[in-house]
Amino acid sequence: MLWTLGAGLKLLFSRTTSTAVYVIVLIIEGTGIGFVLQPALVALQALSKPEDRAVATSTRNLMRMLGSVVGMALSTAVQSTVMKSALPADLPSSIREQVNSGSWERGQPSTAKWDHQILDAKMKGIRAVFILLVPLVGLCLLGCYFIPNRELSGDPRRNENAEAGGTQSTIP
Repeated sequence: MLWTLGAGLKLLFSRTTSTAVYVIVLIIEGTGIGFVLQPALVALQALSKPEDRAVATSTRNLMRMLGSVVGMALSTAVQSTVMKSALPADLPSSIREQVNSGSWERGQPSTAKWDHQILDAKMKGIRAVFILLVPLVGLCLLGCYFIPNRELSGDPRRNENAEAGGTQSTIP
């Protein structure tokens, strides 16, 4: 829930947002990410046969990295498209070319009068990415509710449950 909350709170970010807001929101989101990634790995291992755990873990890591690549490509495309459409119509083509190619730098004497408008356009692109991420992280949260509660074999609590007559399902 913290990851979803943090993703939603990033919609508050603007060019005038205080550093304290950035820090608090990113701590919330980072904590949520940490709470999701490791337990998901443990859940995967708990649902795998002992002889398949290494393969399951490696496959999960591969899918996570491929997801990162796809996510970065999608985010870059969204950010770039929204930014380009938000640039002022009367922006000189030479400056537009610099912005679109990524070679524009804030504070250059030749582009100084356009800096605020360019930064606003860039912020609109970043905000579009944040808007895209909120429902995706919400889907991740929804998916967490479908992970069954299982214990790993060799878990000391499993042995205690067995001795106490517990009925929780386990994976050998």
